[in-house]
Amino acid sequence: MGKIYRISLFLSFALLILGVLCKIQHWPGGNSLMAIALVLALVYLLIALIQIFNSEKSFLEKIVWMLCFVFFAWITGFIYYFVVIKKQNEKIESEN
Repeated sequence: MGKIYRISLFLSFALLILGVLCKIQHWPGGNSLMAIALVLALVYLLIALIQIFNSEKSFLEKIVWMLCFVFFAWITGFIYYFVVIKKQNEKIESEN
């Protein structure tokens, strides 16, 4: 799940930037890139929300993460990746 999350997060961010650049420059394809970025953003949002609600965090912490993802999607996505998912991956690797 962490790998899919990471790929969809970074790819949606990059496609959004390219889509906005295409829209500003009036190049073709900007709408398509932004639509693909939105779909990828929904993928990583769903993955993150599922992980949050399946975790052992307190109810209040789960609500705060959820609100941050809804209102500040990409910023919170990067923070969640570097703070939570990286630690989980390192913990799994050290156990093996």
